[in-house]
Amino acid sequence: MIDSFERAIIDLQQEVCQLCEAEYHEQYQGLLSIKGISHKVATALLEATNGFQAFQSAKAVAKFIGLAPTTFQSGKMSTHRGICRTGDSHLRGLLYVASCGAARRSAIRCNRACREFYQRLKAAGKPSKLALIAVANNGAARRLLRQAFALVRFGENFNDNYQPKFRAAPCI
Repeated sequence: MIDSFERAIIDLQQEVCQLCEAEYHEQYQGLLSIKGISHKVATALLEATNGFQAFQSAKAVAKFIGLAPTTFQSGKMSTHRGICRTGDSHLRGLLYVASCGAARRSAIRCNRACREFYQRLKAAGKPSKLALIAVANNGAARRLLRQAFALVRFGENFNDNYQPKFRAAPCI
């Protein structure tokens, strides 16, 4: 019975991936062009956000998923305590693994923005493990999410040498 359930799960995952690619073909291909984002992450992003259609900014997407930084205040005390964690924990976990996972093709090795952030922390004297955790918690997953939003929103493929332009998002 366990084998039949595992086969059914695999079949359902493949069917979801095919449906997502059929519904959001251009967005799906754009997300797959980002180094560090797999079929599973691209499918989960498009499913959870409905193709990023309801969001006006990457900050709104980060807040929805739970990757936005949070400030806690009480009287005169104000501290930053990481991310808000109010969103989809499964998707947040997938982005975390995509950004700094143990896989050989993770974004820390392939994605230039994530790699530069990691190298900047290492150059500041941080130990490797601490720098890896800091990259994951403080930016790499959010950077991947911002890249994904920009690609879907502006209809372009990933360019590792991209220089940002100031432009308004088209209305959908």
